[in-house]
Amino acid sequence: MLNEPDDAVLLELGRLTWAAINLEDVVPTIRRALGPAPKRLAREPVSVWIKDALKVLSGWPESEVRRTASRWFNVAREALEDRNRVLHSVPVTLITIADGTVTEHGQALDHLPRREGESFSRISLAEDKLRRVRQKLAATRDGWTEICVALLEESKRNDSV
Repeated sequence: MLNEPDDAVLLELGRLTWAAINLEDVVPTIRRALGPAPKRLAREPVSVWIKDALKVLSGWPESEVRRTASRWFNVAREALEDRNRVLHSVPVTLITIADGTVTEHGQALDHLPRREGESFSRISLAEDKLRRVRQKLAATRDGWTEICVALLEESKRNDSV
């Protein structure tokens, strides 16, 4: 039977989940700064919102705002993919068996990909490993309001041309 991780690991997992929720929450708002979102997006996962935003941005004239926003959406996609590798995983206990002796090497999370082209990944179920994912999620969310405002202004300029 898999032992429950220690409290520090569970706390970091909770913080990671909270950071992911907060990042997911702002993606549709930033996408809407590009112009009205198609109704079909309303029930789509955040990954589809990001894909749509990048498609819209690819049709905009080249500018620093466009480059910054495209970078932000790509980093958000990567951070949320890292989140998926944690939250959509299977917990495992790593062991070796030699000469009839079982040696435990700790716990991990195995991500079994659903889509073709994705590869298997494993992350150690350790506080510092989860912290890195959480920090990436939180850092991506930082500054979202500035990007949103810049996109709204750029969208107005593009519409007036």
